[in-house]
Amino acid sequence: MFFLLNIAMCLCYNIFNKGITLINLMRQNMNNTTGFVNVADIVEKNGKTVRENNSERKHIIPIGSLVEILPDEDEEAGLRLYVVGHSRDCDQTPLYNLSFRKDAQVEMERYNSELQSLPAGQDRSIAQFFYLKASGSIYFNLSEESLKVIK
Repeated sequence: MFFLLNIAMCLCYNIFNKGITLINLMRQNMNNTTGFVNVADIVEKNGKTVRENNSERKHIIPIGSLVEILPDEDEEAGLRLYVVGHSRDCDQTPLYNLSFRKDAQVEMERYNSELQSLPAGQDRSIAQFFYLKASGSIYFNLSEESLKVIK
């Protein structure tokens, strides 16, 4: 049952995104005894996995760009923020970190490096406070599809 449900989920993903056939999906799972298929490990038509293809994709929106979050089921739709950093998820899809302040990511990384170099104690606690404050002003991991470039 779990195996069939997993195939159905993978098929839905690939029908909408990649067009992998049921026969190829079943061939990939012949030696799989757990019944679990990670979508990132599915081999696409070009012979590479989803993860390999995604890792070759570049971030399109440059850091410093003003973007608007597009309407979806997201409460934040319509917000205009700056792209302050690039990131990737577990299957290597390019993602974007946003903030009202252009320097938020740089500030967060600076506090993080200070935090790592300090021994336990009051100075480390103060550095951790500033790191968390800076990272709290960043909206992490939005996809390119959910963003519209303003300038």
